[in-house]
Amino acid sequence: MKWIRDEEFARGGKIPMTKFETRVLTLTLLNIGAGDVFWDIGAGTGSIAAQAALLGAEVHAVEREAEGADVIQQNAAKFGVHLHVLRGVAPDALALLPDCAACFLGGSGGQLEAITRAIHARMRPGGRLAANFITPENFAQFTSLLREFAYANVQTRLIQTAVSDERGMFRGQNPVFIVTGIKQ
Repeated sequence: MKWIRDEEFARGGKIPMTKFETRVLTLTLLNIGAGDVFWDIGAGTGSIAAQAALLGAEVHAVEREAEGADVIQQNAAKFGVHLHVLRGVAPDALALLPDCAACFLGGSGGQLEAITRAIHARMRPGGRLAANFITPENFAQFTSLLREFAYANVQTRLIQTAVSDERGMFRGQNPVFIVTGIKQ
């Protein structure tokens, strides 16, 4: 299995991307399998979506920004994967997707509770849900929602990475909360 490096992805102007170390850990925790119906909500550049497709999932990427949807299509073509890209705003856009076995929430546009409720309603029992946050408030709200919905094995990891540049200087990245749970 090829893990795609950050520099390999096409990037948009201000379109966010889940960085390599966070992407690898998040997808490992989601335990994506061949044939899983997988949602990537707030897909940004599609870095999670493309990697999930390489893991064998049927991927549905939801992105509200037109530029982001275009970049996702570019990355799908670049890595030779098929992605269902839906330009729309969650939670309303989720009604157009098939029920999922796994889901990644990368962006909520201020609609975290409504989107989490919509995911919960459409996720199959035993489904795996992960979300990444850079603010403690959002991570705390999401964790509370997973507990309210009685998700099993709710866990939070806080990771921070720094990558050296060509001169050996380390460039720190934002700390990221990775929250995961399993629907009962």
